[in-house]
Amino acid sequence: MYVKGRTLPSPALRAILTTVAALALWFAIIPAMQVQSQSDAPNILTLSAGNGQFTASWNAYPGATSYILLYRQQGSSDWTEVDLPGTATSHTVSNLADGSKYIVRLRANNGLNLRGSVTLPVAVSWTSYNLEATSGHRQFSATWNAYPGATGYKLLYRLQGGATWTEVTVDDGTATSTTVEGLTNGSTYIIRFKAVNDKGRAARAVAALGQPAILEALTVAGVPDGLPDYERNDWRHWVDDDSDCQNTRHEVLIEESSINVTFKTDSNCQVASGQWTGLFTGTQTTDPSSLDVDHMVPLANAHRSGGWEWSAAKKRAYANYLDYTGHLIAVTASANRSKGSRGPDEWKPTDTSYWCQYAIDWSNIKIAWSLTVTSAEQTALRDMLNTCDSVPATVPSLISFTEPEPELSDTYESCDAADEAGEPLIQGSKGSGRGYPKAKVPSARDGDGDGVVCER
Repeated sequence: MYVKGRTLPSPALRAILTTVAALALWFAIIPAMQVQSQSDAPNILTLSAGNGQFTASWNAYPGATSYILLYRQQGSSDWTEVDLPGTATSHTVSNLADGSKYIVRLRANNGLNLRGSVTLPVAVSWTSYNLEATSGHRQFSATWNAYPGATGYKLLYRLQGGATWTEVTVDDGTATSTTVEGLTNGSTYIIRFKAVNDKGRAARAVAALGQPAILEALTVAGVPDGLPDYERNDWRHWVDDDSDCQNTRHEVLIEESSINVTFKTDSNCQVASGQWTGLFTGTQTTDPSSLDVDHMVPLANAHRSGGWEWSAAKKRAYANYLDYTGHLIAVTASANRSKGSRGPDEWKPTDTSYWCQYAIDWSNIKIAWSLTVTSAEQTALRDMLNTCDSVPATVPSLISFTEPEPELSDTYESCDAADEAGEPLIQGSKGSGRGYPKAKVPSARDGDGDGVVCER
Protein backbone atom coordinates (compact mmCIF):
# COMPACT_ATOMS: atom_id res chain seq x y z
CA MET A 1 0.00 0.00 0.00
CA TYR A 2 1.14 3.48 -0.86
CA VAL A 3 0.17 6.65 1.02
CA LYS A 4 1.32 10.00 -0.11
CA GLY A 5 4.63 10.85 1.47
CA ARG A 6 5.25 7.36 3.02
CA THR A 7 5.14 3.71 2.07
CA LEU A 8 3.05 1.45 4.39
CA PRO A 9 4.27 -2.05 5.20
CA SER A 10 2.65 -4.98 3.60
CA PRO A 11 0.05 -7.04 5.53
CA ALA A 12 2.59 -9.73 6.29
CA LEU A 13 4.97 -7.19 7.68
CA ARG A 14 2.25 -5.61 9.81
CA ALA A 15 1.46 -9.00 11.32
CA ILE A 16 5.08 -9.47 12.26
CA LEU A 17 5.25 -6.01 13.85
CA THR A 18 2.08 -6.68 15.86
CA THR A 19 3.53 -9.92 17.20
CA VAL A 20 6.79 -8.21 18.17
CA ALA A 21 4.88 -5.46 20.06
CA ALA A 22 2.81 -8.05 21.94
CA LEU A 23 5.94 -9.94 22.98
CA ALA A 24 7.55 -6.71 24.18
CA LEU A 25 4.53 -5.96 26.36
CA TRP A 26 4.52 -9.52 27.78
CA PHE A 27 8.17 -9.36 28.79
CA ALA A 28 7.60 -5.98 30.35
CA ILE A 29 4.88 -7.45 32.62
CA ILE A 30 6.76 -10.60 33.71
CA PRO A 31 9.38 -8.79 35.87
CA ALA A 32 6.63 -7.01 37.81
CA MET A 33 4.83 -10.30 38.45
CA GLN A 34 8.08 -11.90 39.54
CA VAL A 35 8.68 -9.13 42.07
CA GLN A 36 5.26 -9.77 43.63
CA SER A 37 5.68 -13.55 43.86
CA GLN A 38 9.20 -13.26 45.21
CA SER A 39 8.18 -10.96 48.06
CA ASP A 40 8.07 -12.29 51.63
CA ALA A 41 4.28 -12.06 51.87
CA PRO A 42 2.86 -14.92 54.03
CA ASN A 43 1.13 -17.86 52.52
CA ILE A 44 0.77 -19.97 55.73
CA LEU A 45 -1.35 -19.28 58.82
CA THR A 46 0.08 -21.11 61.84
CA LEU A 47 -2.39 -22.13 64.55
CA SER A 48 -1.46 -23.68 67.90
CA ALA A 49 -4.00 -25.02 70.40
CA GLY A 50 -4.03 -24.70 74.18
CA ASN A 51 -6.45 -25.22 77.03
CA GLY A 52 -9.54 -23.26 76.06
CA GLN A 53 -7.63 -21.15 73.52
CA PHE A 54 -5.65 -21.02 70.28
CA THR A 55 -2.86 -18.75 69.04
CA ALA A 56 -2.67 -17.62 65.40
CA SER A 57 0.66 -16.39 63.98
CA TRP A 58 1.82 -15.16 60.55
CA ASN A 59 4.55 -13.13 58.78
CA ALA A 60 3.94 -9.42 58.35
CA TYR A 61 2.27 -8.70 55.00
CA PRO A 62 3.94 -5.82 53.03
CA GLY A 63 1.86 -2.70 52.95
CA ALA A 64 -0.81 -4.02 55.36
CA THR A 65 -2.12 -1.38 57.78
CA SER A 66 -4.63 -3.66 59.54
CA TYR A 67 -5.78 -7.26 59.84
CA ILE A 68 -9.03 -8.97 60.63
CA LEU A 69 -8.94 -12.35 62.38
CA LEU A 70 -12.17 -14.30 62.01
CA TYR A 71 -13.07 -17.57 63.72
CA ARG A 72 -16.09 -19.78 64.29
CA GLN A 73 -16.75 -23.12 65.91
CA GLN A 74 -17.18 -25.93 63.40
CA GLY A 75 -20.85 -26.40 62.70
CA SER A 76 -21.67 -22.79 63.58
CA SER A 77 -22.35 -20.04 61.04
CA ASP A 78 -21.50 -17.22 63.44
CA TRP A 79 -18.11 -15.65 62.83
CA THR A 80 -16.33 -13.64 65.49
CA GLU A 81 -14.09 -10.83 64.22
CA VAL A 82 -11.00 -9.44 65.92
CA ASP A 83 -9.50 -6.19 64.55
CA LEU A 84 -5.70 -6.09 64.69
CA PRO A 85 -3.09 -3.46 63.73
CA GLY A 86 -0.85 -3.85 60.68
CA THR A 87 2.14 -4.48 62.94
CA ALA A 88 0.59 -7.61 64.49
CA THR A 89 2.06 -11.02 63.71
CA SER A 90 0.14 -13.13 66.25
CA HIS A 91 -2.96 -13.14 68.41
CA THR A 92 -4.41 -15.46 71.09
CA VAL A 93 -8.13 -16.15 71.38
CA SER A 94 -9.27 -17.40 74.81
CA ASN A 95 -12.40 -18.66 76.57
CA LEU A 96 -13.17 -21.24 73.94
CA ALA A 97 -14.73 -24.69 74.19
CA ASP A 98 -12.23 -27.45 74.90
CA GLY A 99 -12.34 -30.38 72.51
CA SER A 100 -13.92 -28.28 69.72
CA LYS A 101 -12.64 -27.47 66.23
CA TYR A 102 -12.45 -23.85 65.09
CA ILE A 103 -12.26 -22.48 61.53
CA VAL A 104 -9.94 -19.47 61.31
CA ARG A 105 -9.40 -16.80 58.64
CA LEU A 106 -6.89 -13.94 58.44
CA ARG A 107 -7.41 -10.97 56.16
CA ALA A 108 -5.20 -7.94 55.49
CA ASN A 109 -6.68 -4.66 54.30
CA ASN A 110 -4.67 -4.89 51.05
CA GLY A 111 -5.65 -8.29 49.82
CA LEU A 112 -4.23 -11.07 52.01
CA ASN A 113 -6.73 -13.87 52.73
CA LEU A 114 -5.52 -16.98 54.61
CA ARG A 115 -7.41 -19.90 56.09
CA GLY A 116 -6.78 -22.59 58.66
CA SER A 117 -8.41 -24.73 61.35
CA VAL A 118 -7.45 -25.85 64.85
CA THR A 119 -8.85 -28.41 67.30
CA LEU A 120 -8.57 -27.62 71.00
CA PRO A 121 -7.58 -30.36 73.44
CA VAL A 122 -10.16 -31.92 75.72
CA ALA A 123 -10.33 -30.16 79.10
CA VAL A 124 -8.19 -31.65 81.83
CA SER A 125 -10.60 -33.70 83.91
CA TRP A 126 -10.72 -32.82 87.59
CA THR A 127 -10.19 -36.48 88.36
CA SER A 128 -6.70 -36.25 86.88
CA TYR A 129 -5.75 -34.03 89.78
CA ASN A 130 -6.70 -36.81 92.21
CA LEU A 131 -7.63 -34.17 94.78
CA GLU A 132 -8.07 -35.64 98.25
CA ALA A 133 -8.76 -34.03 101.60
CA THR A 134 -8.07 -35.50 105.01
CA SER A 135 -9.33 -33.91 108.20
CA GLY A 136 -7.67 -33.30 111.54
CA HIS A 137 -8.19 -31.18 114.63
CA ARG A 138 -9.54 -27.84 113.31
CA GLN A 139 -7.86 -28.38 109.94
CA PHE A 140 -7.80 -30.32 106.70
CA SER A 141 -4.94 -31.22 104.39
CA ALA A 142 -5.45 -31.26 100.62
CA THR A 143 -3.24 -33.32 98.30
CA TRP A 144 -3.22 -33.50 94.51
CA ASN A 145 -1.21 -34.55 91.48
CA ALA A 146 1.00 -31.81 90.08
CA TYR A 147 -0.44 -30.24 86.90
CA PRO A 148 2.08 -30.07 84.02
CA GLY A 149 3.19 -26.50 83.39
CA ALA A 150 1.35 -25.07 86.38
CA THR A 151 2.86 -21.95 87.92
CA GLY A 152 0.75 -22.27 91.06
CA TYR A 153 -2.61 -23.40 92.44
CA LYS A 154 -5.69 -21.93 94.05
CA LEU A 155 -7.63 -23.72 96.75
CA LEU A 156 -11.08 -22.42 97.69
CA TYR A 157 -13.17 -23.72 100.56
CA ARG A 158 -16.40 -22.92 102.37
CA LEU A 159 -18.61 -24.39 105.05
CA GLN A 160 -21.25 -26.74 103.74
CA GLY A 161 -24.38 -24.63 103.38
CA GLY A 162 -22.36 -21.41 103.49
CA ALA A 163 -22.00 -18.90 100.67
CA THR A 164 -18.58 -17.39 101.36
CA TRP A 165 -15.52 -18.94 99.74
CA THR A 166 -12.05 -18.48 101.22
CA GLU A 167 -9.14 -18.64 98.78
CA VAL A 168 -5.71 -20.05 99.53
CA THR A 169 -2.97 -19.38 96.98
CA VAL A 170 -0.10 -21.80 96.49
CA ASP A 171 2.60 -20.07 94.43
CA ASP A 172 4.69 -23.18 93.76
CA GLY A 173 3.61 -25.03 90.59
CA THR A 174 5.39 -28.17 91.78
CA ALA A 175 3.48 -28.27 95.08
CA THR A 176 1.24 -31.27 95.73
CA SER A 177 -0.28 -30.44 99.12
CA THR A 178 -1.33 -27.69 101.50
CA THR A 179 -2.95 -27.52 104.95
CA VAL A 180 -5.75 -25.17 106.00
CA GLU A 181 -6.00 -24.50 109.74
CA GLY A 182 -8.24 -22.61 112.15
CA LEU A 183 -11.43 -24.45 111.15
CA THR A 184 -14.36 -25.73 113.19
CA ASN A 185 -14.43 -29.33 114.37
CA GLY A 186 -17.54 -31.28 113.46
CA SER A 187 -18.12 -29.20 110.31
CA THR A 188 -18.07 -30.19 106.63
CA TYR A 189 -16.11 -28.08 104.15
CA ILE A 190 -16.56 -27.97 100.38
CA ILE A 191 -13.26 -27.62 98.54
CA ARG A 192 -12.45 -26.43 95.02
CA PHE A 193 -9.05 -26.52 93.44
CA LYS A 194 -7.47 -25.50 90.16
CA ALA A 195 -4.10 -24.90 88.57
CA VAL A 196 -3.41 -21.22 87.89
CA ASN A 197 -3.07 -21.87 84.14
CA ASP A 198 -6.03 -24.23 83.88
CA LYS A 199 -8.66 -21.71 82.72
CA GLY A 200 -10.92 -22.18 85.66
CA ARG A 201 -11.66 -25.88 85.57
CA ALA A 202 -11.85 -26.97 89.16
CA ALA A 203 -11.33 -30.18 91.03
CA ARG A 204 -13.73 -30.70 93.91
CA ALA A 205 -13.54 -32.48 97.25
CA VAL A 206 -15.22 -32.56 100.61
CA ALA A 207 -13.51 -32.52 104.01
CA ALA A 208 -15.69 -33.45 106.96
CA LEU A 209 -13.77 -32.55 110.08
CA GLY A 210 -14.30 -35.23 112.66
CA GLN A 211 -15.02 -34.70 116.31
CA PRO A 212 -12.13 -35.03 118.74
CA ALA A 213 -12.09 -38.53 120.21
CA ILE A 214 -13.35 -37.36 123.59
CA LEU A 215 -16.41 -35.75 121.96
CA GLU A 216 -17.14 -38.89 119.96
CA ALA A 217 -16.98 -40.95 123.16
CA LEU A 218 -19.61 -38.87 124.96
CA THR A 219 -23.14 -40.24 125.28
CA VAL A 220 -25.71 -37.62 124.27
CA ALA A 221 -29.07 -37.86 126.02
CA GLY A 222 -31.68 -35.58 127.48
CA VAL A 223 -32.49 -35.32 131.16
CA PRO A 224 -35.15 -37.98 131.85
CA ASP A 225 -38.61 -37.02 133.00
CA GLY A 226 -39.60 -37.77 136.59
CA LEU A 227 -36.02 -37.54 137.81
CA PRO A 228 -35.70 -37.83 141.61
CA ASP A 229 -34.76 -34.60 143.34
CA TYR A 230 -31.08 -33.94 143.93
CA GLU A 231 -30.06 -34.26 147.56
CA ARG A 232 -26.58 -32.87 148.29
CA ASN A 233 -26.33 -34.91 151.49
CA ASP A 234 -26.45 -38.07 149.39
CA TRP A 235 -23.01 -37.13 148.02
CA ARG A 236 -21.04 -37.18 151.21
CA HIS A 237 -17.90 -34.99 151.25
CA TRP A 238 -15.32 -33.98 152.41
CA VAL A 239 -13.94 -37.22 153.85
CA ASP A 240 -10.56 -38.50 155.03
CA ASP A 241 -10.27 -41.85 153.29
CA ASP A 242 -6.59 -42.37 154.07
CA SER A 243 -7.00 -41.40 157.75
CA ASP A 244 -4.18 -38.85 157.74
CA CYS A 245 -6.42 -36.14 159.27
CA GLN A 246 -6.46 -34.20 155.98
CA ASN A 247 -9.87 -34.35 154.33
CA THR A 248 -10.40 -34.15 150.59
CA ARG A 249 -10.64 -30.34 150.50
CA HIS A 250 -7.27 -29.91 152.21
CA GLU A 251 -5.69 -32.63 150.07
CA VAL A 252 -6.64 -30.54 146.99
CA LEU A 253 -5.35 -27.30 148.52
CA ILE A 254 -2.01 -28.95 149.31
CA GLU A 255 -1.76 -30.43 145.82
CA GLU A 256 -2.56 -27.23 143.94
CA SER A 257 -0.52 -24.71 145.94
CA SER A 258 2.49 -23.48 143.97
CA ILE A 259 4.49 -23.16 147.21
CA ASN A 260 4.72 -25.24 150.33
CA VAL A 261 1.63 -24.71 152.43
CA THR A 262 1.49 -23.90 156.12
CA PHE A 263 -0.95 -25.50 158.54
CA LYS A 264 -3.13 -24.11 161.28
CA THR A 265 -1.69 -26.47 163.90
CA ASP A 266 1.21 -28.80 164.36
CA SER A 267 -1.04 -31.71 163.50
CA ASN A 268 -0.88 -30.59 159.83
CA CYS A 269 -4.54 -31.30 159.26
CA GLN A 270 -5.87 -28.00 157.93
CA VAL A 271 -4.12 -25.65 155.49
CA ALA A 272 -3.49 -22.09 156.73
CA SER A 273 -1.73 -20.50 153.74
CA GLY A 274 -0.18 -21.18 150.36
CA GLN A 275 -0.22 -19.77 146.83
CA TRP A 276 -3.07 -20.59 144.47
CA THR A 277 -4.37 -19.44 141.12
CA GLY A 278 -8.13 -19.64 140.76
CA LEU A 279 -8.43 -21.53 137.48
CA PHE A 280 -11.75 -20.02 136.39
CA THR A 281 -10.59 -16.41 136.69
CA GLY A 282 -6.79 -16.51 136.86
CA THR A 283 -7.01 -14.77 140.25
CA GLN A 284 -4.13 -15.41 142.66
CA THR A 285 -4.53 -15.74 146.43
CA THR A 286 -2.66 -16.89 149.51
CA ASP A 287 -5.76 -17.27 151.66
CA PRO A 288 -7.45 -20.70 151.39
CA SER A 289 -10.63 -19.34 152.94
CA SER A 290 -11.25 -17.38 149.72
CA LEU A 291 -11.25 -20.61 147.73
CA ASP A 292 -13.80 -23.31 147.09
CA VAL A 293 -12.83 -26.78 146.01
CA ASP A 294 -15.06 -27.27 142.99
CA HIS A 295 -16.30 -30.47 141.41
CA MET A 296 -15.49 -29.89 137.75
CA VAL A 297 -18.73 -31.68 136.88
CA PRO A 298 -20.93 -30.46 139.74
CA LEU A 299 -22.66 -33.00 141.93
CA ALA A 300 -26.13 -31.84 140.83
CA ASN A 301 -25.08 -32.10 137.18
CA ALA A 302 -23.73 -35.61 137.79
CA HIS A 303 -27.03 -36.47 139.48
CA ARG A 304 -29.17 -35.54 136.46
CA SER A 305 -26.61 -37.07 134.03
CA GLY A 306 -27.03 -40.56 135.43
CA GLY A 307 -25.60 -40.40 138.95
CA TRP A 308 -29.09 -40.30 140.44
CA GLU A 309 -29.21 -44.11 140.24
CA TRP A 310 -25.82 -44.67 141.89
CA SER A 311 -25.44 -46.18 145.31
CA ALA A 312 -24.47 -44.01 148.27
CA ALA A 313 -20.99 -45.51 148.17
CA LYS A 314 -20.45 -44.60 144.54
CA LYS A 315 -21.76 -41.08 145.08
CA ARG A 316 -19.33 -40.71 147.98
CA ALA A 317 -16.48 -41.98 145.80
CA TYR A 318 -17.33 -39.50 143.06
CA ALA A 319 -17.60 -36.57 145.47
CA ASN A 320 -14.11 -37.21 146.86
CA TYR A 321 -12.25 -38.55 143.81
CA LEU A 322 -8.57 -37.56 143.72
CA ASP A 323 -7.10 -39.84 141.06
CA TYR A 324 -7.80 -37.40 138.20
CA THR A 325 -6.30 -33.94 138.77
CA GLY A 326 -9.08 -32.14 136.94
CA HIS A 327 -11.89 -33.73 138.95
CA LEU A 328 -11.53 -31.41 141.97
CA ILE A 329 -9.98 -27.95 141.54
CA ALA A 330 -9.43 -24.89 143.71
CA VAL A 331 -11.36 -21.86 142.44
CA THR A 332 -12.44 -18.55 143.89
CA ALA A 333 -15.59 -18.88 145.94
CA SER A 334 -17.38 -16.23 143.89
CA ALA A 335 -16.63 -18.02 140.61
CA ASN A 336 -17.81 -21.34 142.02
CA ARG A 337 -21.11 -19.82 143.12
CA SER A 338 -21.48 -18.17 139.72
CA LYS A 339 -21.05 -21.56 138.03
CA GLY A 340 -23.39 -23.45 140.35
CA SER A 341 -24.48 -26.72 138.77
CA ARG A 342 -24.60 -25.36 135.22
CA GLY A 343 -22.97 -27.10 132.30
CA PRO A 344 -20.71 -25.43 129.71
CA ASP A 345 -23.71 -24.59 127.54
CA GLU A 346 -24.89 -22.25 130.31
CA TRP A 347 -21.66 -21.15 131.97
CA LYS A 348 -18.00 -20.85 130.96
CA PRO A 349 -14.98 -19.53 132.88
CA THR A 350 -14.23 -15.84 132.33
CA ASP A 351 -10.61 -16.80 131.65
CA THR A 352 -10.95 -17.97 128.04
CA SER A 353 -7.41 -19.35 128.02
CA TYR A 354 -8.74 -22.04 130.38
CA TRP A 355 -11.58 -23.12 128.07
CA CYS A 356 -9.56 -25.81 126.35
CA GLN A 357 -8.53 -27.58 129.57
CA TYR A 358 -11.97 -27.06 131.07
CA ALA A 359 -13.64 -28.83 128.12
CA ILE A 360 -11.07 -31.66 128.16
CA ASP A 361 -11.53 -32.25 131.89
CA TRP A 362 -15.33 -32.02 131.71
CA SER A 363 -15.46 -34.49 128.84
CA ASN A 364 -13.01 -36.93 130.43
CA ILE A 365 -14.97 -37.01 133.68
CA LYS A 366 -18.28 -37.60 131.91
CA ILE A 367 -16.74 -40.44 129.90
CA ALA A 368 -14.92 -42.08 132.82
CA TRP A 369 -18.01 -42.05 135.04
CA SER A 370 -20.44 -42.98 132.23
CA LEU A 371 -22.40 -39.75 132.61
CA THR A 372 -24.42 -38.33 129.73
CA VAL A 373 -24.30 -34.90 128.10
CA THR A 374 -27.10 -32.95 126.45
CA SER A 375 -26.80 -31.94 122.81
CA ALA A 376 -26.39 -28.29 123.86
CA GLU A 377 -23.67 -29.34 126.27
CA GLN A 378 -21.84 -31.25 123.54
CA THR A 379 -22.00 -28.26 121.19
CA ALA A 380 -20.55 -26.00 123.88
CA LEU A 381 -17.75 -28.48 124.54
CA ARG A 382 -16.95 -28.60 120.82
CA ASP A 383 -16.71 -24.81 120.71
CA MET A 384 -14.40 -24.78 123.71
CA LEU A 385 -12.23 -27.55 122.25
CA ASN A 386 -11.84 -25.44 119.14
CA THR A 387 -9.66 -23.13 121.24
CA CYS A 388 -7.17 -25.98 121.80
CA ASP A 389 -3.92 -26.27 119.88
CA SER A 390 -4.28 -30.02 120.31
CA VAL A 391 -6.63 -32.43 122.05
CA PRO A 392 -6.01 -35.92 123.45
CA ALA A 393 -6.15 -38.62 120.81
CA THR A 394 -7.36 -41.20 123.32
CA VAL A 395 -10.25 -41.34 125.76
CA PRO A 396 -10.06 -42.21 129.46
CA SER A 397 -10.90 -45.64 130.77
CA LEU A 398 -14.16 -46.14 132.56
CA ILE A 399 -14.08 -45.94 136.34
CA SER A 400 -14.27 -49.41 137.79
CA PHE A 401 -16.22 -49.20 141.03
CA THR A 402 -16.91 -52.15 143.27
CA GLU A 403 -19.66 -51.78 145.82
CA PRO A 404 -18.33 -52.44 149.32
CA GLU A 405 -19.75 -55.37 151.19
CA PRO A 406 -21.54 -54.24 154.37
CA GLU A 407 -20.23 -55.60 157.64
CA LEU A 408 -22.60 -57.80 159.61
CA SER A 409 -22.69 -55.23 162.39
CA ASP A 410 -24.09 -52.77 159.85
CA THR A 411 -27.16 -54.84 159.01
CA TYR A 412 -30.60 -54.41 160.52
CA GLU A 413 -33.42 -56.76 161.24
CA SER A 414 -36.07 -54.41 159.92
CA CYS A 415 -36.67 -51.13 158.18
CA ASP A 416 -37.65 -49.56 161.50
CA ALA A 417 -34.38 -50.67 163.06
CA ALA A 418 -32.42 -49.04 160.26
CA ASP A 419 -34.48 -45.89 160.67
CA GLU A 420 -33.93 -45.78 164.43
CA ALA A 421 -30.18 -46.24 163.90
CA GLY A 422 -30.09 -43.19 161.58
CA GLU A 423 -28.94 -45.17 158.55
CA PRO A 424 -28.71 -42.70 155.57
CA LEU A 425 -31.43 -43.04 152.97
CA ILE A 426 -30.48 -43.54 149.34
CA GLN A 427 -32.35 -43.04 146.11
CA GLY A 428 -33.72 -46.08 144.38
CA SER A 429 -33.19 -46.45 140.63
CA LYS A 430 -36.91 -46.93 140.04
CA GLY A 431 -39.61 -44.57 141.14
CA SER A 432 -39.01 -41.58 143.39
CA GLY A 433 -38.73 -43.34 146.77
CA ARG A 434 -35.73 -43.36 149.08
CA GLY A 435 -34.72 -46.26 151.30
CA TYR A 436 -31.84 -48.48 152.41
CA PRO A 437 -29.50 -50.79 150.50
CA LYS A 438 -30.90 -54.33 150.37
CA ALA A 439 -27.71 -55.61 152.06
CA LYS A 440 -28.44 -53.39 155.07
CA VAL A 441 -31.89 -54.91 155.67
CA PRO A 442 -31.65 -58.45 154.25
CA SER A 443 -35.13 -59.38 155.50
CA ALA A 444 -36.85 -56.56 153.60
CA ARG A 445 -38.50 -57.30 150.28
CA ASP A 446 -37.10 -55.54 147.17
CA GLY A 447 -40.30 -55.28 145.18
CA ASP A 448 -38.95 -53.40 142.16
CA GLY A 449 -35.57 -55.14 142.10
CA ASP A 450 -33.46 -51.98 142.24
CA GLY A 451 -31.40 -53.01 145.27
CA VAL A 452 -33.09 -50.48 147.55
CA VAL A 453 -35.61 -51.55 150.21
CA CYS A 454 -37.86 -49.83 152.70
CA GLU A 455 -38.56 -47.12 150.10
CA ARG A 456 -40.94 -44.34 150.99
